[in-house]
Amino acid sequence: MRNAEPPTEQNTDEDDCPICGLPLKYPALSRFDNKTYVCGQCGQSEGTGFLFALFDDSQRIMLQDREWANTYGLTEWQAHCIVIAAINGSTLGYQKITREAREQLREYMDTPNKELLPPIYVDEDAEYTVVTKTLKNKLEEE
Repeated sequence: MRNAEPPTEQNTDEDDCPICGLPLKYPALSRFDNKTYVCGQCGQSEGTGFLFALFDDSQRIMLQDREWANTYGLTEWQAHCIVIAAINGSTLGYQKITREAREQLREYMDTPNKELLPPIYVDEDAEYTVVTKTLKNKLEEE
């Protein structure tokens, strides 16, 4: 960790993100103190928190609890940076799974032999209904 506290002065054109070290190309105001600028990715992770992270309940509780920060003598800022870095890493995993699912869906859509396709289950209340209905309609047209 670079600093025990967030920077007090920043030049968004020249400085790097105080959490991850990437350039502040499109800075976001950190939710930590509403004064510190962070990069867009860290800002998004602060905003969405654990929404798009692949943590199980015990991991999420541990990161939110932050008692571990006291155990290791970390400042609030240092603990915040560790949590955001963990969310960033988990978010990359979530994006990978989403990308793989999208590729698999494309393969299914391009498959001429419908018998090779897995069964399609449509949950009318789910957000993916449009995608599955579109795929189902495409297959029925063939």
